Amino acid sequence: MFSPNIFDTSPSMFESELTERLRIDDDYDTKSGTEMDAPSGDDQDPSQRPKRKRYHRHTQRQIQEMEAFFKECPHPDDKQRKELGRELGLEPLQVKFWFQNKRTQMKAQHERHENAMLKAENEKLRAENNRYKEALSNATCPNCGGPAAIGEMSFDEQHLRIENARLREEIDRIAGSAAKYVVKPMITSFPHLPGGAFNFGTQSGFVGEMYGGGGGDLLRSVSWPTEADKPMIVELAVAAMEELMRMAESGEPLWVPGENSMDALNEEEYLRTFTRGIGPKPLGLRSEATRDSAVIIMNHVNLVEILMDVNQWSRVFCGIVSRL
Repeated sequence: MFSPNIFDTSPSMFESELTERLRIDDDYDTKSGTEMDAPSGDDQDPSQRPKRKRYHRHTQRQIQEMEAFFKECPHPDDKQRKELGRELGLEPLQVKFWFQNKRTQMKAQHERHENAMLKAENEKLRAENNRYKEALSNATCPNCGGPAAIGEMSFDEQHLRIENARLREEIDRIAGSAAKYVVKPMITSFPHLPGGAFNFGTQSGFVGEMYGGGGGDLLRSVSWPTEADKPMIVELAVAAMEELMRMAESGEPLWVPGENSMDALNEEEYLRTFTRGIGPKPLGLRSEATRDSAVIIMNHVNLVEILMDVNQWSRVFCGIVSRL
């Protein structure tokens, strides 16, 4: 049994007791209780060493009963503490401190568990973020093989870039195949054409005559290329393709801004930049070229078919075709 005056000590004793109990780990419940204070300085014999504080431990039954009550009511009032203390043979203040320590312990356990879960989730998100960063830094376009541009262009623009890259690869492949058949240097004129074949005159009806009357007879008089001329024809085709690519990618001074946001070809600059693959320009032939860029709703294959079929491009580009 405890002495009745054991709780008549100063409040500092209970504060020190509470501080001491807060340092106790999860097994504090087997050690909770009260401390017996040493005698005061006036009553203590100077020749004797100070006595160590006695620590009262609750019995197993008291702990079990208070834990069961804690599950039902973690914050008992004064009446409940007195009744519980009377049943267990404890003072209400002892019961109060036990419940305070229990609540502190449960709160600490909950915080440790929550912190562990948050830390694990944070590590998981950090690892996932690093994987995404690495994947984005090493991302490549599956079609063109270049670095992937994410969020920088629209879907249509990205699709057009992919198609352009594929067409460039196709052009390079065709150019490489055509280069195998080039066996002699570029010549400046067709050997099978007569000397005055391109001298059609300067009359205004040149185009009509070329496709209608005398021009048709002249074209029929031109002999067809032989097998020996095929390498030269292939080389001319490759040169024309390269010229087209350079003209499409060039700006001023080759192209001069014109009307309706279109660029007009500077013929003088063109003649200085590109050499004539089939000889000098025939007399009376006037060259005109304009360019413009737009996005069309059409597959590139269909567009190439239109350009290669005279019946189709004459209908599509009827505004610039006189007659056939």
